[in-house]
Amino acid sequence: MFKNTPFLKYPFGDFALKTLISLALLCFLGPVKIDFQASIPITLQTLMVLFAAIAFGRNIGLIAVGGYLLLGLAGVPVFAGKVSGLEVLSGPTGGYLFGFVMAALVIGHLAEKIEPRQPFHHFGLWIGGHLLIVVLGLIWQLNISGESLNQSLGLIKLLAQGAMIKSAVGMLAIMLIHRAFTPREAFYSKKTN
Repeated sequence: MFKNTPFLKYPFGDFALKTLISLALLCFLGPVKIDFQASIPITLQTLMVLFAAIAFGRNIGLIAVGGYLLLGLAGVPVFAGKVSGLEVLSGPTGGYLFGFVMAALVIGHLAEKIEPRQPFHHFGLWIGGHLLIVVLGLIWQLNISGESLNQSLGLIKLLAQGAMIKSAVGMLAIMLIHRAFTPREAFYSKKTN
C-alpha cells in the first residue's frame, strides 16, 4: 500500500525508515497482552506484523519480523507479556511467532498486488494473515500440548473473535493513513491504466 509512497527522497533511506517504523511498532506494541482463560493471550503482535506487510510489502515485513524475532531471541523482552528467549520460541506460542514470518511473506506479497482503493480486498488480506498465523500456531501448540482439536474449540473461537476485531482495526488504520498521505484528487480518481 505504501511501498511506492516515498517517505524520504532517497530509496535506501526510505526503505530503512519504513523498516524501522515497522520494527519499532512491533517491539513497542508486541509486549501488550490481554489475558483470558485460554493459554494463548490476545496480543497486538499480529496486528503489527500484518500492518508492516500490508502497508510496506513483503521485504520490509520480513525484515521487521525477522528483527523482532532476533531481538526476542537475544533477550530483549519484546514478546507478549514482556518475555523473551529461546524458551518462548520453542514453547506453546512459538508456532504463532514463526507464523509471523509466513504471514509477512505471503500477505506482504499479495498486498503488493492489490490496488490501494480496494478496502474489502485488504480486509481479506487481514483475515487471511490472521488465519495463516492462527493455523500455524495451533498446529504447533496442539503438537506440543498433546491436546486434541476438539479440546481447543474455545481457544479457536477466542482467536477468531480477536482476529476479526484486529482485522477491522487494521483495515481502518491503513485506510486512514492512506487517505492522509494521498492527495485528494488522486484518492478519488479512478485508475487510468
